Amino acid sequence: MTSFNSAKFLIAVSTLVALFASLPLGHAGVVQPVTGILKIVEIRFTGLLYCTPTGNPPPSGGIPGIAGAILGGSCSGASGNLGQVITDTNGFYSGILSLLDGILFDPSLGVPCFINVQLPVLGTTCTVFPPTGILRAPLQLVRVVTNLTGGLILIATAGPYQYVA
Repeated sequence: MTSFNSAKFLIAVSTLVALFASLPLGHAGVVQPVTGILKIVEIRFTGLLYCTPTGNPPPSGGIPGIAGAILGGSCSGASGNLGQVITDTNGFYSGILSLLDGILFDPSLGVPCFINVQLPVLGTTCTVFPPTGILRAPLQLVRVVTNLTGGLILIATAGPYQYVA
């Protein structure tokens, strides 16, 4: 029978705790609390696009996401670069909107930015969308973090889509 040496176990656990405590926590720090006017230099966002007439998930579930849809983004009062964001096979997307001069943002007023899907959505098998127009989802604040240079990054998710003719 092997014997258990609690002193060796305690030393091993203490060493692991010390090692993990010395690791960096990441490249971003959370800003607490999120109040007042903030200058945001970048927005990181995620969302899902479903094959429903509105692009939103149905209450009953069981509807697939849309693969291969190209998304755009816009913010009131700011210009920036979204690059190209495309949904994956499940309709999930994530992207970064880099704002050239930043945008002043008051968390109490909501995020002045949107994700846009130009209709028709080409290259997909989803045919329930209207033939023309735009599906537009507001970005919703999750948290604000700082980058390595101290700039503020807004972490957001896409809210419900609305049809814009």
